[in-house]
Amino acid sequence: MEKILLGHRDKTPFTDELTASESRLNSVFVALGGFVSNPTLDDLRDVMSGGESVKRRFADSVSETLAGIKIPSLKAEQETRLKQMSGELDDLIGQAVNYRGSLIGFIPDSMIELRDGLVWFSPEADKLIDAACEIYIETDDQMRVYELSRQLVGILNQLQPYITLYRHKTVLDAVTEKDGHWEPNDDLTIDLPARLQRIKEFGNRYSD
Repeated sequence: MEKILLGHRDKTPFTDELTASESRLNSVFVALGGFVSNPTLDDLRDVMSGGESVKRRFADSVSETLAGIKIPSLKAEQETRLKQMSGELDDLIGQAVNYRGSLIGFIPDSMIELRDGLVWFSPEADKLIDAACEIYIETDDQMRVYELSRQLVGILNQLQPYITLYRHKTVLDAVTEKDGHWEPNDDLTIDLPARLQRIKEFGNRYSD
């Protein structure tokens, strides 16, 4: 069956999360510069998925740095510092992975861009949010519920004049729930001519 658009959900929670995610990813990207030189968008995407490539590059730079130190005491001092940095990089990667997990799931990493040194989501992300907020009828069961709901609204509209007349009663006063469904309330059931006469008398009483 063809989809029927019913309306739109509020997109504010999604756009707020998108803005917060951009801020988090910018903080990760800035911190990443302390571990690899000239980090790129690919480096950011790498740490968001576990950081294997960045960790290899950092390990290679550590090995190169230590190989150039000949004085044992300085080398030991540098080893301690680089080991600490390795732990800090693991923490940063863990943050990036968690941030990725908190992002809106239907926005792919390919929509993360780097502009003027800052991390942004592309305009396509906004389009995805708009599409995700659309409410459709897509199945036969949903269509059945929709049609029954429209019928119910029509019936309630027909009852509205009587609700006005019986101001001390509500629609639910006329029905009762039994075994999971609604039935007429026997206490309010009277023959139609008598009911109409009572409606007329009650209406005349309040029409003055």
